[in-house]
Amino acid sequence: MRITDSVHYGESIYILHTIIMADTQGTTRHFVGSGKEKVFDNGGSVINFSIKKADLDACKLSEKGYYFLTISARKEADQYGNTHSVYENTFEKKETDSTPTTTELFG
Repeated sequence: MRITDSVHYGESIYILHTIIMADTQGTTRHFVGSGKEKVFDNGGSVINFSIKKADLDACKLSEKGYYFLTISARKEADQYGNTHSVYENTFEKKETDSTPTTTELFG
């Protein structure tokens, strides 16, 4: 499912979107934003991303006040040049998994 909103600012139109889709393991990912990677001449890089407040508000807030998000690289840039996606991290620890979850670490 894809939900798209157009917002008009003067002569410009900005497309804001939320994507909800199933991954290969059958779980649902709630996409909340996207970003572009900037690579510098010295080999360093940053990822600038944006998140719509309404999409972030729809994410689960931990007991200690944290949002858990994942930034993943896209296979190819989208039509706007975005190279990364931002989605809610909903990983839950299984009984047999001894690795601490982000929720256990940060609350």
